[in-house]
Amino acid sequence: MAIALGVFIQKLFSDISEKYLFEGFKLTLIIFIIFGWLSILIPNSKIYFGFGDFNNPVFPFAEPSYYALCVLSISIPVIIKLNIKFKILLISNFILQALYFPSLTLILCTLFLIALVLRGHMKKFLLIILIAVLSILIFGELVGENYFFSRLDLSAGSTNISSLTYLQGWHEIFKALQDTSGFGLGYRQMGTNSQTEVGLMLDSYGFSDLGRKDGSFLFSRIASEFGVLGILLVCLYIFWLIFIWSKISKLNGEQDYKILFTYFIALSSLIELFIRGGNYLSSTLILSVASACYLYKMTRKCL
Repeated sequence: MAIALGVFIQKLFSDISEKYLFEGFKLTLIIFIIFGWLSILIPNSKIYFGFGDFNNPVFPFAEPSYYALCVLSISIPVIIKLNIKFKILLISNFILQALYFPSLTLILCTLFLIALVLRGHMKKFLLIILIAVLSILIFGELVGENYFFSRLDLSAGSTNISSLTYLQGWHEIFKALQDTSGFGLGYRQMGTNSQTEVGLMLDSYGFSDLGRKDGSFLFSRIASEFGVLGILLVCLYIFWLIFIWSKISKLNGEQDYKILFTYFIALSSLIELFIRGGNYLSSTLILSVASACYLYKMTRKCL
């Protein structure tokens, strides 16, 4: 389904004008941003069709990290064409939402958008990262609990559930490879083998199934279910992304709007692959497939 949808969207990339492509994504982004603020201002409400029953929902998602991944893929084609004032406004919006939720994934997605805006200005980007780290430190001191830096403790002795879930994802890879001699557990079979050491720790905290079926990030799921073959496919994808990165500095963002959009969509999938993900049918994956199809089509035209 992801491949079929990706090919279909690639067809839309090719046929639709830049104006309508931009307007369509802009309207969708505005709707999701409104959903995000509603979930902050009116949390856990019955108006969310059952999503309010989750622990920390952002309608129509069960948690902020899924919201972050969705708005990232929608924001990329929009922020490319916005003027500098609206770029700052959009980025500021996501920073505020990330602090209110709170969501480390949304912080990372926002930094990715800043990198897109400042492509070719690495010194400015590094300065912004430094300011962001200092701001989060100060914010953490003010609220009395620094959620963001507690997430960075990836030791087995961590008591942060989110950190342990992420660490479990890596342990699941090695456990699955060991249990299956490198062949993998099979499609949608993650979580069917025995628990890892970190999984048993999560059991003791009452979170036995957290991350077991999706691995917390997509690479964990691919490697666990498809074994060495899945790892090789991801490695090939990474080499393709390195090639894409080498091309970005040559694009100006005006004449090459669609290509720049598809390049950054593909690069944004790194967050879902190695930070937070799990669903084979996510918007990021579908748009990444569409990007690959579109770029392949453009390459063939140039030959």
